[in-house]
Amino acid sequence: MDEPLEEKSHITYSISGITGVKLKGVTHVNLLDKNLESVYVNESLNKVTIFIKDEVDFHQALKECERLIYQLLLSLILHKDAIVDIPQYNEEEKNQKSENGDIITISSGISIKSSLSITSIYDGEEFLEEMLNDRGMINPNNELLYRRLYSIMKNPDQVTKYLALYEFLLDLVSKGKPKKEQKNVTEFIKFKGFDKGMNSIPYHTTRRKNMNFKEDTFTYYRNEIAHAEFENNFSKYEGLAGNINSKLINRLIEVINCAIRHEV
Repeated sequence: MDEPLEEKSHITYSISGITGVKLKGVTHVNLLDKNLESVYVNESLNKVTIFIKDEVDFHQALKECERLIYQLLLSLILHKDAIVDIPQYNEEEKNQKSENGDIITISSGISIKSSLSITSIYDGEEFLEEMLNDRGMINPNNELLYRRLYSIMKNPDQVTKYLALYEFLLDLVSKGKPKKEQKNVTEFIKFKGFDKGMNSIPYHTTRRKNMNFKEDTFTYYRNEIAHAEFENNFSKYEGLAGNINSKLINRLIEVINCAIRHEV
């Protein structure tokens, strides 16, 4: 007979800063991992409990737990329906099974409270398996790049976050090119087909004087914001800031993720 989950060593994390998605009830998924047994996630995706296999050293498994919760949070950031504010995870409770089988609470943190704005509901098991299936998503070749993305997303100012994301994309798509320039972004978008289909990235005629060419929407808004700052035009800046919404940022994150995978 299988041992009840609550009698196994486990760590509970709270997640905040991610809204827009919800699961159809509490979800428990078994993991194909040598150290970790399973993961349990509540329907609001703001509490995650990771269960550790009995034969595994508890302290050895802590790094795997940290890596798994980080991958889950990063996958949520990259999800098309997620609305991302200031994403973070916090260790809420750490419980270790003693030699006599008792569960001892080693540490207990403060739960992060977050407001929810649900727009899309998913089948829990299917959603989690998709999030956690690619355990090789983060590897030594791209780990620092995803850390940079994660750090940028924690910025509370939407416009500053957008400009930092654009600069990150520009760095990625300019590697191996003769020059770091904005046309590299436009070329990458076309190369990967983001300019086609119903959800294609739109283009705008540049506002540069004496110029007549199309800029992708990311470059267009980046330049418009820069011009407003240069001109010290607060009303124009505020108007542009209203266009930097979660939908635009989510699409930019999608292209950045594609660029990271293309790069490595």
